[in-house]
Amino acid sequence: MSSTNSSKFTAANTYTISEDEKAVYDRQIRLWGLETQNRLRSSTVLVAGLSGCGSEVSKNLMLTGLKSLTLLDNKT
Repeated sequence: MSSTNSSKFTAANTYTISEDEKAVYDRQIRLWGLETQNRLRSSTVLVAGLSGCGSEVSKNLMLTGLKSLTLLDNKT
C-alpha cells in the first residue's frame, strides 16, 4: 500500500476506505462489514499496561487498521 493512498474524509469526519485498503482488510470486512471497518479506521485507542497480554492486544488492535494507537506503560 502506498503512502499516497486514496483514503478520504467524508462529511461525518470518518474515512472512506480505498481499494488498496479493501484488499488488505478483506477478511475483516467480510466478518463485520464495511461500516464497522470504516469506524475502526477512524478510531483512536489507548492501551494502558504493556504486560505480555497488553502488548499482544496492542499488536492485534493495530492490525485492524486503527487511525491511532497510544501505548502507556508505567513500569518501564
